[in-house]
Amino acid sequence: MHLLGLVLWGFHSRPWAPLWLNGFWNSLIVFDALSGALLLKGRRSGLYLTCLTMLADLASNLYAVYGVRHSGLGADATDVVVLLAFGLFVFATAPWLHRCLGRPRL
Repeated sequence: MHLLGLVLWGFHSRPWAPLWLNGFWNSLIVFDALSGALLLKGRRSGLYLTCLTMLADLASNLYAVYGVRHSGLGADATDVVVLLAFGLFVFATAPWLHRCLGRPRL
């Protein structure tokens, strides 16, 4: 989504958000790709980076909803609700994936 936003609308894809927040969301393009590559290689560092990125993304989006837009998790924030659900999935499966990534490969 972050890459699509950058391609379609440029660096400042959310004009209502401060420049630093747009910059953070654009940086997630790199962190998401790096997380995926590390996970595909079977590295636990990919899981750690995924969890940290997810936590930062959730925090930034909740700040955007409550701190910048002064709204809530209603109809205008369905993307944040979906992100919260995905975040719950990531954090719920992280312990299992951590164990799987620690197993020696045969």
